[in-house]
Amino acid sequence: MKSSVTHNPALSSTLNKYYVDSAGFVGLTLAPLFRSGEQAAFYYVFDRENFLNIPRLAARAPGTPYVRSSMKLSDATFACKNYGSEIPVADEERKKYAVAFDADQAAIRRNGLIILFNHEVRVKAIYDAAGVPHANAPVKWDDFANAASDPVGDVKAAKRVIQVNSGLMPNVLAMSQTVYDKLTEHPKIKGLYPFADGPLTRDQVRKAFEVDQLIIAGAVENTAAEGQVLNPAYLWGDSVVLAVCNPAQDLQAPTAARTFLWNQIAGGAEVGSAVETYRDTSVDADIHRIKHFTDERVIGAELAYRFDDVLT
Repeated sequence: MKSSVTHNPALSSTLNKYYVDSAGFVGLTLAPLFRSGEQAAFYYVFDRENFLNIPRLAARAPGTPYVRSSMKLSDATFACKNYGSEIPVADEERKKYAVAFDADQAAIRRNGLIILFNHEVRVKAIYDAAGVPHANAPVKWDDFANAASDPVGDVKAAKRVIQVNSGLMPNVLAMSQTVYDKLTEHPKIKGLYPFADGPLTRDQVRKAFEVDQLIIAGAVENTAAEGQVLNPAYLWGDSVVLAVCNPAQDLQAPTAARTFLWNQIAGGAEVGSAVETYRDTSVDADIHRIKHFTDERVIGAELAYRFDDVLT
């Protein structure tokens, strides 16, 4: 028998803190949350004319109107779908914990990992789409013996593509742990720090690429077919993403991508989702359900650039 479902504010808080503190996921940076009061609505697509067609101003004569500017806007629609899941806390498991609530919090963290990973997969899919400018690395970034291997030069060239196409400079560079580890040993990057002892730090690598944020994607997936031997690999592989990312709650703010979150279902949560709880006596367990209504969208393809196959 199942009891009625009730909102669980304490576990909702636990879940949202886990989202904020979670490491290794880059989806919420590359596609920042926009909390919407509607499940489906129009959103503004980035129009580069707003940043490239700047009106030329002449001195205003007394008594004449001021030049009036307005944004040129086009739109598309988002529709938030429920990517939620639920997890049981069996009575037998709860008894193993000295504090009963710890069992619930542990379950929420496990379920939160599922939600975050699936969001990461969806964000990667929109950045992998054909509309985002992309290219293979001219020379592999781990080909240290080849003097033409130049990760910093490649990223600078991509920055110019974004800036010329949009009038904006990208502020985020995302890569997997595998790519990052290679870059900490790249001779051209290390050459910028002649007194560095051992692998470079993340901040040194970030400064070499001249970006505000260098984020490391640590999510790992099983690439083997169902029933086959486990074959773990980094979800983002050896792809690298350069992008303009803006978390402002402003539909007209330029950003490469957004995650639209239906905030009415999320219980007004600052980040993430809402937790609901009900009792299922048929399995002697409390069931915690996460509702997560989102839609991930590329807002401005001109604001991103993707490198593929940067490693051998």
